[in-house]
Amino acid sequence: MELLKRALLLGCLLPGLWLLRLTPLEPLITIVPVESSAPELASPAEPPLVASGTPLGALLSDIDALAADREPPDLRWRMTNEAPRHGFKPRSIFFRQDEKPVRAIADRLAGRESFLLVNSAGNHYYRVDRLTFTREDFRPLSGFVGSPAPPSSILYPFQVVGLALILAGFGLFLLLPHGASGVKGADVALLLATAVLFAGPLFLVGGSVQALSRWPWITVPSWALAAAAMHLFASPQRNVRLTLHPSAEGFAAGADAPPLRSVVRVGFAFLALAIGPATVLVASSFALWNR
Repeated sequence: MELLKRALLLGCLLPGLWLLRLTPLEPLITIVPVESSAPELASPAEPPLVASGTPLGALLSDIDALAADREPPDLRWRMTNEAPRHGFKPRSIFFRQDEKPVRAIADRLAGRESFLLVNSAGNHYYRVDRLTFTREDFRPLSGFVGSPAPPSSILYPFQVVGLALILAGFGLFLLLPHGASGVKGADVALLLATAVLFAGPLFLVGGSVQALSRWPWITVPSWALAAAAMHLFASPQRNVRLTLHPSAEGFAAGADAPPLRSVVRVGFAFLALAIGPATVLVASSFALWNR
């Protein structure tokens, strides 16, 4: 049971840490109020899009309220974390391109590099951009350096799922019966080392997939050390012996250890539970979001 508990803990912890810094890098839509009332930024070939009286117009009114420090609906979590660099500069408000009511704007911006100017009530204008980030926007030791920087909840949309997985792993570990070996201080240190060595490159580069695509010569050795710490945390010499202790009806009388095939079977079961979910998640992430 002790080995099963440790396998379940690692099987939840490693995917959870990966999800904390997994970013799909899907294109994002930003809306920024234009300081000037004149649409001098508009493309001559395309006049400003009029949004008055539409759901988009209502959204732009909420953005105005946010800029005026009134009490708009909760849009603050969508605002870039970057401070204005040169005097007053409105901060970008981020949306995913499939969200309403910006979906129609996203369709108009698809396949073009220029921005779109939108007119709301009166002479209020808003610049709408479609931003695309790549692995080049991640730097080792600096993290994500793309600008403007999206809020963490938009750049890393799987954070809540990752945190839930980590808590579930610790919950299962605490709720399941404890083995005779118990948990020692060395076990806690080894678990911490496993987590730090696995997640360290992800946070130092700023992206899970990007840690392997941008910094493989550090990430791969770090994960090798994490695997060694994980093996010591599992303590197979101690926990397998306790799990498969010979019984009168199971093994020959006087046997000191379980058969090799039983040890190998338990070892494969541990690996499947401990690193199987993380392996599948890492592979699928690369297939979908290796940008």
